[in-house]
Amino acid sequence: MTEALKRLKEIREGKREKPDLILLDLILPDMNGIEVLVFALTNYTDPKLIKELIKEKLDKFLLKTDYTPSELIKLVKGAIK
Repeated sequence: MTEALKRLKEIREGKREKPDLILLDLILPDMNGIEVLVFALTNYTDPKLIKELIKEKLDKFLLKTDYTPSELIKLVKGAIK
């Protein structure tokens, strides 16, 4: 189990405090980023992926090309308030 999954499990079990933000890619070398996400930020628009993300109850699906870095910062700050 990767360190990220171990910590996520501890958070879900109430053994660790929930972080305000976890920023990661969906395509990772040793795990699937979908297991961790709440917001999806990607340029990958495969319909099967989008369906899987919706099934996982993510809060937002964001296309990288639709947001400038400053717009993304505003969105994230608004979400963690």
